[in-house]
Amino acid sequence: MAARTGWVDDNRDALHGLLRALYRSCCWCDQPENLSELAELLARDTYLALPSEAIVPGLQGTLVGGDGKPKAITGFLNFSARAATFPWVSHALWLYAQMVRWGEIEFDPKFESLAKATYRPDIYREALRPLDIPLPSANAKVEGSLPVEMPVGATTGQLTLGPDGFFDGMIFDPDMVGSYIDQLVADDRRNLDRAP
Repeated sequence: MAARTGWVDDNRDALHGLLRALYRSCCWCDQPENLSELAELLARDTYLALPSEAIVPGLQGTLVGGDGKPKAITGFLNFSARAATFPWVSHALWLYAQMVRWGEIEFDPKFESLAKATYRPDIYREALRPLDIPLPSANAKVEGSLPVEMPVGATTGQLTLGPDGFFDGMIFDPDMVGSYIDQLVADDRRNLDRAP
């Protein structure tokens, strides 16, 4: 969800209500008893425009492997658990790094600061406080570093995060955006040099 700063300042109560509704919707999506209805909603032409039967396996975490056989992957899809809806500043910075990698924007500390400011965990915590759910106490985290679920500091109760590995095995430290981009670019060059 995105909103302009002026609108956020003038409509804080509405924004908080929208964020709570979004969170509750994600909790609903995570409930197995809602899977069929969720698949029907996603099947609509305005979303995936697919038969709901084609969507159900993905919602159940069942994927077809390279051998053509379906395989159940525990925790494959998660809408609300493990702080799935939390606006991690590290996610904003990772997306910015990818934009730099693919030449959509240049690397500049000014742009890095803008990317960092687009995600507002402070507003999210404020909005969800009445629900008394565990939220991360940090605004950013090292991405791709958790091979298993791990307990982390939370505003209330207990919260676990992970696993969160990337397919390429890389780790993204939000305090080292420039180094991460340099590594991506170097890896991309090596891969291009190896291409036939």
